[in-house]
Amino acid sequence: MEELQKTSFFAWKWCVDRPACHWSRSHFNDQIKCDFLLNSHSESFNKSVLDARKKPILPCLEDIRKALMVRLNHRRNSAAKWRCKVGPRIEKLLKKNAVWSHEYRALESSDMRFEIQGRGIACQSGVVSQHSVQLDTMSCTCRRWDLSGLPCGHVIAAIYSKGRSLDDYVLEWYTQKRYMEAYEVVINPIAGVAELELIQRAIAPPLYKRQPGRPKTKRTKELGG
Repeated sequence: MEELQKTSFFAWKWCVDRPACHWSRSHFNDQIKCDFLLNSHSESFNKSVLDARKKPILPCLEDIRKALMVRLNHRRNSAAKWRCKVGPRIEKLLKKNAVWSHEYRALESSDMRFEIQGRGIACQSGVVSQHSVQLDTMSCTCRRWDLSGLPCGHVIAAIYSKGRSLDDYVLEWYTQKRYMEAYEVVINPIAGVAELELIQRAIAPPLYKRQPGRPKTKRTKELGG
């Protein structure tokens, strides 16, 4: 924070005025298992409905319904083609962390606890980094595994030292099974307006509820009226 204050006072002031749990990974809640700073899901959805939002309410909802119906089916079809236990994006991140793990060596304290030593890649001062990893509680003192549920380089070094499989230490929510459960809901197709069955039913007026206060006896005139 002191270095940030020297670089940009306005950025430092913005951070000081807000709780650190809203902008710093060091203060994120590790029960959420998400290390993202941005709400990418809402931004992606808003971009996908730009054209639909220009239409009246019924055509707008119809475009959104069709887009979601196709999207859910596409996700189910793509997940069925996964080559490993986790998806392609997660597999790519794990391979990246596996390359990073070569910078460390694991010292075994017990069957599930390790001390990880090595020269950190991101450490510009050249100080030898040291972390503690506990496999049974899925915890590392760097907090990357705690926050995201994906093994970091320190954890992978410990896993490889025992000759174990990396997939067994990925959080269950990243697996193919959980992914398919998230997208198992099917939005059924519907017929067009011309094919809908006409229903002869009287439309009842909305229920009237008297508003508080004295009722108005004069209308509010417009300017110049």
